[in-house]
Amino acid sequence: MGGAHPAGGSIALGHLIGDHGAALAADLLRFYGLDLADVLHVESALSPRRVLALAEQLPEECALVASLRGGMAHRGWTTERYLLAAITDAAQLANWQRAGGRGKRPTPIPRPQARRPGGAAALISRLVTGHRGPTGR
Repeated sequence: MGGAHPAGGSIALGHLIGDHGAALAADLLRFYGLDLADVLHVESALSPRRVLALAEQLPEECALVASLRGGMAHRGWTTERYLLAAITDAAQLANWQRAGGRGKRPTPIPRPQARRPGGAAALISRLVTGHRGPTGR
């Protein structure tokens, strides 16, 4: 079998671990109480395919999604957080405009720009199917 797991998913999981292993290991432990190292044990119920399935269900605020989006600067930046930042920016700009544009124009809230937007399922699906995004990563 050449090191492949009988349940499948070994190659895709290998790519995911190679690029984002620390984040995946941390999230498996945090959200599921599972040790990624258990996938190496043949007797383990934690197959590569199961790890991929669990990873696809991780919440948007997890370390893996942040890593897949471009790095830990994205940690905690969920869709809701981006929307709140946009609403805050719009309200500040509207108030500035109502004041006749006097004073310094409000500065938008800094936010990370995702190289690969989306949640865990979409990002992992792109990785598994070989589409690594515009940066080639």
